[in-house]
Amino acid sequence: GFFVKATAATPAVPFAADDTGDIDGFYSAYSRVGAPLKLAFELATGVGEARAFVEAGFGGEQARDRKDGYLLSPLAATFVQLYTRPLSETAEPLAINSLSLGALSKAESPVVLPMDAAAYEAGTPSGGSAVLRWPEVVLPEGWRAELRDTQTGAVVNLSEATEYAFTLGPNAAPETPDGDQATASPRRVEGAQVLPPLLQAGVTDPVAKVAAGSERFELVLTPASVVAAEGDEALPERLTLGGNYPNPFSDETTLRYGLPEAADVRVALYDLLGREVLVVQDGPQTAGWHTPIVDAARLASGLYVWRVEATTPSGPESQTGRMLVVK
Repeated sequence: GFFVKATAATPAVPFAADDTGDIDGFYSAYSRVGAPLKLAFELATGVGEARAFVEAGFGGEQARDRKDGYLLSPLAATFVQLYTRPLSETAEPLAINSLSLGALSKAESPVVLPMDAAAYEAGTPSGGSAVLRWPEVVLPEGWRAELRDTQTGAVVNLSEATEYAFTLGPNAAPETPDGDQATASPRRVEGAQVLPPLLQAGVTDPVAKVAAGSERFELVLTPASVVAAEGDEALPERLTLGGNYPNPFSDETTLRYGLPEAADVRVALYDLLGREVLVVQDGPQTAGWHTPIVDAARLASGLYVWRVEATTPSGPESQTGRMLVVK
Protein backbone atom coordinates (compact mmCIF):
# COMPACT_ATOMS: atom_id res chain seq x y z
CA GLY A 1 0.00 0.00 0.00
CA PHE A 2 0.99 3.63 -0.35
CA PHE A 3 -0.14 7.15 0.38
CA VAL A 4 -0.74 9.94 -2.11
CA LYS A 5 -0.69 13.58 -1.03
CA ALA A 6 -3.01 15.80 -3.07
CA THR A 7 -1.59 19.15 -4.19
CA ALA A 8 -4.27 20.09 -6.75
CA ALA A 9 -7.74 21.45 -6.12
CA THR A 10 -9.37 18.47 -7.87
CA PRO A 11 -6.80 15.67 -7.69
CA ALA A 12 -7.04 12.39 -9.58
CA VAL A 13 -4.81 9.32 -9.53
CA PRO A 14 -5.26 7.10 -12.60
CA PHE A 15 -4.71 3.34 -12.33
CA ALA A 16 -4.34 0.84 -15.13
CA ALA A 17 -6.77 -2.06 -14.85
CA ASP A 18 -3.96 -4.49 -15.64
CA ASP A 19 -2.14 -3.34 -12.52
CA THR A 20 -4.99 -3.51 -10.05
CA GLY A 21 -7.57 -5.97 -11.30
CA ASP A 22 -11.25 -5.10 -11.49
CA ILE A 23 -12.01 -1.69 -10.02
CA ASP A 24 -15.45 -0.38 -9.22
CA GLY A 25 -16.84 2.16 -6.82
CA PHE A 26 -17.42 -0.36 -4.03
CA TYR A 27 -14.52 -2.77 -3.85
CA SER A 28 -11.74 -0.26 -4.43
CA ALA A 29 -8.69 -1.97 -5.94
CA TYR A 30 -9.20 -5.40 -4.38
CA SER A 31 -10.32 -8.34 -6.51
CA ARG A 32 -10.02 -12.13 -6.18
CA VAL A 33 -12.03 -13.28 -9.17
CA GLY A 34 -13.17 -16.89 -8.72
CA ALA A 35 -12.11 -17.16 -5.08
CA PRO A 36 -13.66 -20.29 -3.50
CA LEU A 37 -13.90 -18.42 -0.17
CA LYS A 38 -14.33 -14.65 -0.09
CA LEU A 39 -15.99 -12.38 2.45
CA ALA A 40 -16.19 -8.63 1.82
CA PHE A 41 -17.10 -6.39 4.76
CA GLU A 42 -18.12 -2.74 4.87
CA LEU A 43 -18.40 -0.67 8.05
CA ALA A 44 -20.58 2.45 7.91
CA THR A 45 -20.53 5.03 10.74
CA GLY A 46 -21.38 8.67 11.17
CA VAL A 47 -17.70 9.49 10.66
CA GLY A 48 -17.15 7.51 7.45
CA GLU A 49 -16.69 4.04 6.01
CA ALA A 50 -14.06 1.31 5.99
CA ARG A 51 -13.71 -2.07 4.29
CA ALA A 52 -11.97 -5.36 5.01
CA PHE A 53 -11.71 -8.69 3.19
CA VAL A 54 -11.10 -12.34 4.06
CA GLU A 55 -10.34 -14.86 1.34
CA ALA A 56 -8.84 -18.32 0.83
CA GLY A 57 -7.83 -20.39 -2.16
CA PHE A 58 -5.03 -18.31 -3.72
CA GLY A 59 -2.02 -19.70 -1.89
CA GLY A 60 -2.43 -17.75 1.33
CA GLU A 61 -1.26 -19.03 4.69
CA GLN A 62 -2.86 -19.06 8.12
CA ALA A 63 -0.16 -16.73 9.44
CA ARG A 64 0.74 -13.37 7.92
CA ASP A 65 2.15 -13.69 4.40
CA ARG A 66 2.78 -11.75 1.18
CA LYS A 67 -0.80 -12.21 -0.04
CA ASP A 68 -2.20 -10.34 2.96
CA GLY A 69 -3.00 -6.64 2.84
CA TYR A 70 -1.76 -4.69 5.84
CA LEU A 71 -4.09 -2.35 7.66
CA LEU A 72 -2.90 1.17 6.85
CA SER A 73 -3.32 4.00 9.33
CA PRO A 74 -4.35 7.20 7.57
CA LEU A 75 -2.55 10.46 8.14
CA ALA A 76 -5.88 12.16 8.84
CA ALA A 77 -7.21 12.46 12.39
CA THR A 78 -10.80 11.63 11.30
CA PHE A 79 -11.18 8.11 9.92
CA VAL A 80 -12.73 4.64 10.35
CA GLN A 81 -10.89 1.33 10.78
CA LEU A 82 -12.03 -2.24 10.13
CA TYR A 83 -9.70 -5.22 10.27
CA THR A 84 -9.19 -8.90 11.03
CA ARG A 85 -6.11 -10.63 12.40
CA PRO A 86 -4.35 -13.77 11.14
CA LEU A 87 -4.36 -16.89 13.30
CA SER A 88 -1.54 -15.57 15.46
CA GLU A 89 -1.69 -13.68 18.73
CA THR A 90 1.12 -11.29 17.78
CA ALA A 91 0.29 -10.66 14.12
CA GLU A 92 -0.42 -7.19 12.78
CA PRO A 93 -4.05 -6.41 11.82
CA LEU A 94 -5.00 -6.86 8.17
CA ALA A 95 -7.33 -5.17 5.70
CA ILE A 96 -7.04 -8.24 3.42
CA ASN A 97 -6.65 -11.56 5.25
CA SER A 98 -5.58 -14.30 2.83
CA LEU A 99 -5.80 -17.80 4.34
CA SER A 100 -5.01 -21.35 3.25
CA LEU A 101 -8.15 -23.12 2.04
CA GLY A 102 -6.47 -26.51 2.50
CA ALA A 103 -5.58 -25.80 6.12
CA LEU A 104 -9.06 -24.44 6.85
CA SER A 105 -10.67 -27.53 5.30
CA LYS A 106 -8.70 -29.83 7.61
CA ALA A 107 -9.68 -27.97 10.78
CA GLU A 108 -11.51 -30.17 13.28
CA SER A 109 -13.34 -27.24 14.88
CA PRO A 110 -14.51 -23.77 13.79
CA VAL A 111 -11.72 -21.32 12.95
CA VAL A 112 -12.02 -17.98 14.77
CA LEU A 113 -10.56 -14.73 13.38
CA PRO A 114 -10.55 -11.66 15.67
CA MET A 115 -12.23 -8.66 14.01
CA ASP A 116 -12.61 -5.08 15.17
CA ALA A 117 -14.15 -1.75 14.21
CA ALA A 118 -13.30 1.76 15.36
CA ALA A 119 -14.03 5.35 14.37
CA TYR A 120 -12.13 8.54 15.18
CA GLU A 121 -13.13 12.16 14.80
CA ALA A 122 -10.49 14.89 15.21
CA GLY A 123 -8.21 12.37 16.89
CA THR A 124 -10.66 11.12 19.52
CA PRO A 125 -12.89 8.02 19.57
CA SER A 126 -16.31 8.42 17.99
CA GLY A 127 -19.23 6.31 19.21
CA GLY A 128 -22.80 6.05 18.05
CA SER A 129 -24.74 3.89 15.62
CA ALA A 130 -22.81 1.73 13.17
CA VAL A 131 -23.70 -0.90 10.57
CA LEU A 132 -21.47 -3.75 9.45
CA ARG A 133 -22.47 -5.18 6.05
CA TRP A 134 -21.13 -8.09 4.00
CA PRO A 135 -22.11 -7.44 0.34
CA GLU A 136 -20.22 -10.47 -0.91
CA VAL A 137 -20.23 -13.93 0.71
CA VAL A 138 -18.62 -16.78 -1.23
CA LEU A 139 -18.18 -20.07 0.66
CA PRO A 140 -17.34 -23.63 -0.37
CA GLU A 141 -20.37 -25.91 -0.37
CA GLY A 142 -21.49 -26.91 3.11
CA TRP A 143 -19.42 -24.26 4.92
CA ARG A 144 -20.77 -21.74 7.44
CA ALA A 145 -19.56 -18.24 8.29
CA GLU A 146 -20.79 -16.37 11.37
CA LEU A 147 -20.18 -13.02 13.01
CA ARG A 148 -20.03 -13.09 16.81
CA ASP A 149 -20.36 -9.92 18.87
CA THR A 150 -18.25 -10.55 21.97
CA GLN A 151 -19.92 -7.65 23.78
CA THR A 152 -23.55 -8.67 23.37
CA GLY A 153 -23.19 -12.39 22.60
CA ALA A 154 -25.17 -12.02 19.35
CA VAL A 155 -24.29 -14.49 16.58
CA VAL A 156 -25.24 -13.77 12.95
CA ASN A 157 -25.08 -16.29 10.10
CA LEU A 158 -23.57 -14.36 7.17
CA SER A 159 -25.55 -16.44 4.66
CA GLU A 160 -28.88 -15.66 6.32
CA ALA A 161 -28.48 -11.90 6.92
CA THR A 162 -26.84 -9.03 5.08
CA GLU A 163 -25.94 -6.61 7.87
CA TYR A 164 -25.54 -6.17 11.62
CA ALA A 165 -26.41 -2.91 13.40
CA PHE A 166 -24.67 -2.12 16.69
CA THR A 167 -23.51 0.73 18.87
CA LEU A 168 -19.90 1.68 18.44
CA GLY A 169 -18.80 2.56 21.94
CA PRO A 170 -15.68 4.47 23.04
CA ASN A 171 -12.55 2.40 22.61
CA ALA A 172 -10.67 1.05 25.58
CA ALA A 173 -7.62 2.98 26.72
CA PRO A 174 -4.29 1.41 25.72
CA GLU A 175 -1.76 0.12 28.20
CA THR A 176 1.20 2.33 29.02
CA PRO A 177 4.75 0.87 28.94
CA ASP A 178 4.62 0.19 32.70
CA GLY A 179 1.43 -1.86 32.29
CA ASP A 180 -1.01 0.67 33.71
CA GLN A 181 -4.07 1.87 31.83
CA ALA A 182 -3.62 5.21 30.10
CA THR A 183 -6.48 7.57 30.86
CA ALA A 184 -6.02 10.25 28.21
CA SER A 185 -5.22 8.41 24.98
CA PRO A 186 -7.93 6.55 23.07
CA ARG A 187 -7.10 3.25 21.43
CA ARG A 188 -5.93 3.22 17.84
CA VAL A 189 -4.48 0.39 15.79
CA GLU A 190 -1.21 1.44 14.21
CA GLY A 191 0.81 -0.57 11.68
CA ALA A 192 4.48 -1.15 12.48
CA GLN A 193 5.63 0.51 9.25
CA VAL A 194 3.27 3.51 9.35
CA LEU A 195 4.30 6.90 10.73
CA PRO A 196 1.92 8.45 13.26
CA PRO A 197 0.01 11.50 12.00
CA LEU A 198 1.02 15.05 12.81
CA LEU A 199 -1.78 16.28 15.02
CA GLN A 200 -2.90 19.80 15.68
CA ALA A 201 -1.98 21.42 18.97
CA GLY A 202 -4.24 20.31 21.78
CA VAL A 203 -5.35 17.05 20.10
CA THR A 204 -4.53 13.90 22.04
CA ASP A 205 -2.14 11.58 20.22
CA PRO A 206 -4.28 8.49 19.43
CA VAL A 207 -1.43 6.21 18.33
CA ALA A 208 -1.23 3.02 20.38
CA LYS A 209 -0.52 -0.65 19.84
CA VAL A 210 -3.47 -2.91 20.54
CA ALA A 211 -2.99 -6.32 22.11
CA ALA A 212 -4.71 -9.22 20.39
CA GLY A 213 -7.81 -10.41 22.20
CA SER A 214 -9.37 -6.99 22.67
CA GLU A 215 -11.38 -7.03 19.44
CA ARG A 216 -15.15 -6.45 19.49
CA PHE A 217 -16.04 -9.22 17.01
CA GLU A 218 -15.06 -12.73 16.00
CA LEU A 219 -15.43 -14.09 12.47
CA VAL A 220 -16.15 -17.82 12.82
CA LEU A 221 -15.48 -20.04 9.77
CA THR A 222 -16.81 -23.59 10.06
CA PRO A 223 -15.66 -26.12 7.40
CA ALA A 224 -18.19 -28.49 5.83
CA SER A 225 -16.86 -31.50 7.75
CA VAL A 226 -17.47 -29.77 11.09
CA VAL A 227 -20.94 -28.58 10.00
CA ALA A 228 -21.82 -32.14 9.01
CA ALA A 229 -20.61 -33.49 12.37
CA GLU A 230 -22.79 -30.95 14.17
CA GLY A 231 -25.78 -32.02 12.10
CA ASP A 232 -25.28 -35.65 13.09
CA GLU A 233 -25.94 -34.78 16.72
CA ALA A 234 -29.61 -35.25 17.55
CA LEU A 235 -31.68 -32.33 18.79
CA PRO A 236 -32.41 -32.45 22.52
CA GLU A 237 -36.01 -33.19 23.54
CA ARG A 238 -36.00 -30.22 25.93
CA LEU A 239 -33.72 -27.35 26.91
CA THR A 240 -30.48 -29.06 27.88
CA LEU A 241 -27.28 -27.74 29.45
CA GLY A 242 -24.02 -29.39 28.41
CA GLY A 243 -21.89 -27.61 31.01
CA ASN A 244 -19.00 -25.27 30.33
CA TYR A 245 -15.38 -26.00 29.45
CA PRO A 246 -12.90 -25.39 30.91
CA ASN A 247 -14.22 -25.25 34.45
CA PRO A 248 -12.61 -23.91 36.63
CA PHE A 249 -11.14 -21.22 34.36
CA SER A 250 -9.44 -17.84 34.50
CA ASP A 251 -10.38 -15.60 31.58
CA GLU A 252 -12.60 -17.51 29.16
CA THR A 253 -14.91 -20.51 29.03
CA THR A 254 -17.35 -21.94 26.48
CA LEU A 255 -20.94 -22.69 27.45
CA ARG A 256 -22.89 -25.47 25.75
CA TYR A 257 -26.67 -25.81 25.65
CA GLY A 258 -29.22 -27.33 23.29
CA LEU A 259 -32.62 -26.09 22.12
CA PRO A 260 -35.32 -28.48 20.88
CA GLU A 261 -36.81 -25.70 18.72
CA ALA A 262 -36.19 -22.08 17.79
CA ALA A 263 -36.58 -19.78 20.77
CA ASP A 264 -35.92 -16.39 22.28
CA VAL A 265 -32.98 -17.11 24.55
CA ARG A 266 -31.40 -15.17 27.38
CA VAL A 267 -28.17 -16.40 28.95
CA ALA A 268 -26.79 -14.51 31.94
CA LEU A 269 -24.29 -14.95 34.77
CA TYR A 270 -25.13 -14.23 38.43
CA ASP A 271 -23.00 -14.02 41.55
CA LEU A 272 -23.97 -15.89 44.71
CA LEU A 273 -25.98 -12.89 45.91
CA GLY A 274 -28.21 -13.21 42.87
CA ARG A 275 -26.89 -10.10 41.13
CA GLU A 276 -26.64 -10.23 37.34
CA VAL A 277 -23.00 -9.65 36.35
CA LEU A 278 -22.90 -10.52 32.65
CA VAL A 279 -25.34 -11.13 29.76
CA VAL A 280 -23.99 -13.64 27.24
CA GLN A 281 -26.99 -13.99 24.90
CA ASP A 282 -30.29 -12.14 24.57
CA GLY A 283 -32.31 -12.77 21.43
CA PRO A 284 -33.61 -15.40 18.99
CA GLN A 285 -31.65 -18.60 18.31
CA THR A 286 -32.25 -21.59 16.09
CA ALA A 287 -32.89 -25.16 17.26
CA GLY A 288 -29.74 -27.15 17.98
CA TRP A 289 -26.64 -26.89 20.12
CA HIS A 290 -25.06 -23.51 20.87
CA THR A 291 -21.61 -22.70 22.27
CA PRO A 292 -21.24 -19.03 23.25
CA ILE A 293 -17.98 -17.90 24.81
CA VAL A 294 -17.91 -16.15 28.18
CA ASP A 295 -15.28 -13.45 28.64
CA ALA A 296 -14.57 -13.40 32.37
CA ALA A 297 -11.59 -11.05 32.27
CA ARG A 298 -13.44 -8.52 34.45
CA LEU A 299 -14.96 -11.01 36.87
CA ALA A 300 -13.45 -11.59 40.28
CA SER A 301 -12.52 -15.05 41.50
CA GLY A 302 -15.44 -17.01 42.86
CA LEU A 303 -18.42 -19.21 42.11
CA TYR A 304 -21.03 -18.02 39.58
CA VAL A 305 -24.35 -19.35 38.32
CA TRP A 306 -25.21 -19.24 34.63
CA ARG A 307 -28.87 -19.40 33.67
CA VAL A 308 -30.43 -20.15 30.29
CA GLU A 309 -34.00 -18.99 29.76
CA ALA A 310 -35.73 -20.06 26.53
CA THR A 311 -39.18 -18.93 25.39
CA THR A 312 -40.62 -21.16 22.67
CA PRO A 313 -44.11 -21.65 21.19
CA SER A 314 -44.38 -24.61 23.60
CA GLY A 315 -43.75 -22.35 26.60
CA PRO A 316 -40.87 -21.03 28.72
CA GLU A 317 -38.04 -23.21 30.04
CA SER A 318 -34.95 -22.48 32.12
CA GLN A 319 -31.87 -24.33 33.34
CA THR A 320 -28.94 -23.29 35.54
CA GLY A 321 -25.33 -24.38 35.86
CA ARG A 322 -22.32 -23.40 37.96
CA MET A 323 -18.86 -22.20 37.04
CA LEU A 324 -15.77 -21.34 39.05
CA VAL A 325 -13.52 -18.40 38.15
CA VAL A 326 -9.96 -18.70 39.48
CA LYS A 327 -7.54 -15.81 38.91
